[in-house]
Amino acid sequence: MRASLPGKPANGSVWRRRECYVAATVGDVVNLNRFRKRKRREAKQQQADWQRVVHGRTKADKRAAAAERELAEQAHAGHEREREEPERDGPEPESENPSSAPADPPEPG
Repeated sequence: MRASLPGKPANGSVWRRRECYVAATVGDVVNLNRFRKRKRREAKQQQADWQRVVHGRTKADKRAAAAERELAEQAHAGHEREREEPERDGPEPESENPSSAPADPPEPG
């Protein structure tokens, strides 16, 4: 049997429409824009599902976490040391910048 083009019978007989589709081995035609949109939609849906799992908590869970956080902050605040100003020995410096010139110039004389 020799090969033939779709729509033309090989041995002179008439093909039926159904046989023509079965005999032709052509891949499915895909609209690339629709494929891209569907793929992007599925990716967004997957991301949304993941976000719901990670961030979706009940009100009771949120309250329990807030209470636990409050207890931890209180425990931390209870261990803080109060800072005292260090005592200075000696005279107070006259100016903030000791390398600058004196405020009053010496009198001539």
